[in-house]
Amino acid sequence: MASRAVAAIVGGYALAYAFAACAGRWLPLARSEAVLTATLLSFLVYGGAALWVFCVRRAWHAWVGLVLGTALLGGLAALGAVR
Repeated sequence: MASRAVAAIVGGYALAYAFAACAGRWLPLARSEAVLTATLLSFLVYGGAALWVFCVRRAWHAWVGLVLGTALLGGLAALGAVR
């Protein structure tokens, strides 16, 4: 249970941060609007990740999903910084 709680808090935060960075770079809006929209949507991602962590069968499935999702979104955010 402790592993799931840490995954929900820390992993969910990391996923939400990566989502906000990625969406802020790639949304086809003005920079300020894209950042604001991405930040607001990241709260939904954080809540969804926290719920998902407690719904999966095994705690390591939650960790793997959070790490892979964070890495994917972080990579897309980094690609957006290059353009």
